[in-house]
Amino acid sequence: MTRAGHAVQEHHLDLHLNRHAADGRAVDCDVMTAYPFGLHVAHPEPGQPHATYSNLLFLPELHVIAQQFRQAPSAAPDPTWYLDIVSMTPGVETWTARTLHLNLRVTPDGQVRIGNTGEYVTALTHGHLTAADARDALHATHALANALSTHRGDFTSLLRAHGISPPRFYWPPSPPGRRHDETRLPSRKMNGNDE
Repeated sequence: MTRAGHAVQEHHLDLHLNRHAADGRAVDCDVMTAYPFGLHVAHPEPGQPHATYSNLLFLPELHVIAQQFRQAPSAAPDPTWYLDIVSMTPGVETWTARTLHLNLRVTPDGQVRIGNTGEYVTALTHGHLTAADARDALHATHALANALSTHRGDFTSLLRAHGISPPRFYWPPSPPGRRHDETRLPSRKMNGNDE
């Protein structure tokens, strides 16, 4: 999730081209839908050893990119939530987000683990994070961890408490012989209010 070398990872999202760029690579998205609460993106993960497809929610109010993966084309999606703490700049045609190294992992049984603390300290020591970045990352992480505790580790419940109805995620059809419950969201749609 965070980039090697402890540098801040930058995400660039082009809502006109339906493209998500990060870590020096760009991928065309099957879904890129703007909602009042944020942005839903779904796309393949070429070259990633532990994931073949992902759905991401960019959530400015929570300072989070929330992500779920499918590890293989024939596998069911992993219900674990991976929550990267970020600074985010939404826009009409483009969004940008910078990861701030801290993240949380929320398992289906409600366990919450804060991760990447070592990388966070190293990034701060080497000047990859400003003092303001570091402060914002800590505040966002503790606020999110406390909110998850209130909701017993249920991230979807937390979202609804913030007035966010999570969109249904899109997963590409499984190969013949294996089926999963998958609903395709409209792609290339700019305004989630039109659903």
